[in-house]
Amino acid sequence: MSSFFIMINKRVFIPIAAVSFIQGATSLLSVYLSESGISYTIIATLVSLIGIGGLVGGIFGGILSDHYNPKYLSLIISPVWILAPVLLSQENVILKGLALFFIGVGLSGIRSIFLAFIVTRSLEQNLEKYLSMRRLIINLCVSLGSAIVGVLLSKDENNFIIYIIGFGVLFTLSIISIQFKEATHSRKKDNTETINLNSNIPFAFSLIAIFIALICFSYIPVFYTLYLKDIKQFSIEITGYIFSFSGFLIVTLQMPVTKFIEKINLHFRVIIGTLLISSGIYIVQYINSHAGLFASVFIWTLGEIVLFVPALKLVMQYSTVSNGKTISMYQSLFSLSDFAGPAIGGLFILLGYAYLWDFTLLMGIASSFILLILYKTKGFTGEYNHS
Repeated sequence: MSSFFIMINKRVFIPIAAVSFIQGATSLLSVYLSESGISYTIIATLVSLIGIGGLVGGIFGGILSDHYNPKYLSLIISPVWILAPVLLSQENVILKGLALFFIGVGLSGIRSIFLAFIVTRSLEQNLEKYLSMRRLIINLCVSLGSAIVGVLLSKDENNFIIYIIGFGVLFTLSIISIQFKEATHSRKKDNTETINLNSNIPFAFSLIAIFIALICFSYIPVFYTLYLKDIKQFSIEITGYIFSFSGFLIVTLQMPVTKFIEKINLHFRVIIGTLLISSGIYIVQYINSHAGLFASVFIWTLGEIVLFVPALKLVMQYSTVSNGKTISMYQSLFSLSDFAGPAIGGLFILLGYAYLWDFTLLMGIASSFILLILYKTKGFTGEYNHS
């Protein structure tokens, strides 16, 4: 057994899995709200509140992870999984918005806490491997959760509420049962880990490039699913199954793809992943069959597989701050994209979905261009090219 699993209690993956099942449900939040009779413009506004809550949770989880035991931080967040679904079940739109805010706090906060826990307890040479394993577990549970919720929603929208409460209770019980030992070693940031400790500009641009990619990705659980349901006339079950298919691909391909491309420079891996995601979303406007739909899902899922592990590693190499603060910033990008994505997308769909898909492709190209500039500035080895 590797030193990683000796150092980290294997039961730590139970709360990660439980929250991932809840995250799978949020993939169909827009469908749930639509079935509740809420208009698209209000849905876009409500869903953006997940991003605001996620920003709060990500900052809270990442920064405090530098100082406090993850068990106590997780228990502080755990009441969210009871409060949020209760508020979501109310007719009042303001209460629904508050529920989505709390869901954002919970998801992003827990992601930051456990990501910091893994990063500080894994050796540098094994970090990418363990990040891949974490993503494999998360995506397996997210995909299963999406499929389950798709079926539950087709029967009764109230099942959505029961589902979140159930996995929220499982999360809390699993946290209570785990003893988090203090790390026997911690990955400290030093001059060999960062590209240039004296400059925040490359770090900022690396975050911007990832943020743009995440905006593209944020359209999948919101406008992509609504477009499939209302414009392309696919069933609710199918919108759930596409995430199951995506999860199956990730479980099957995450480790071998990570191994296959590990020698490619981090910048190019992030570029490839970003372009696959944006192009996979872009072609949804041209599909007219289940085969075309699953081809689109395959492309953006492959992009997800390629993108997210090197993205975190790239940001950490450019970072000029501690691991906890870096992860806090990185997770905040997800939250900001969850807010900005629906807000921007909501404006585009007033003109027509075609404009949104064109914008998505352009955003992928823009992100790639920024990364190319960073690569040319730094050189292949990840060090400044002063020549």
